Amino acid sequence: MFLPVFILKAIFQISNGQSLGQKLAKIKVAGEISLSATQILIRNVTALLLIAIPVLNAINVLVIIFGKRKQGIHDLLANTRVVKVAS
Repeated sequence: MFLPVFILKAIFQISNGQSLGQKLAKIKVAGEISLSATQILIRNVTALLLIAIPVLNAINVLVIIFGKRKQGIHDLLANTRVVKVAS
């Protein structure tokens, strides 16, 4: 059940930088120049590991709160950021 959801999210993000939830929230994942499948894979796998381990998840939240660009560890490793989409 989890793998199909993971794959669908990656497909949506690769195609336009947004999963369905991100589209509803009017945000998207962006790379410095463009967004590659490798960046999406690194970001999503890292985010999954961070969520699965509570201590790492807490550290990730602190990195987001106190970081200059408000990026999580998964964004830093994948060289991505979350941006607002114009309405």
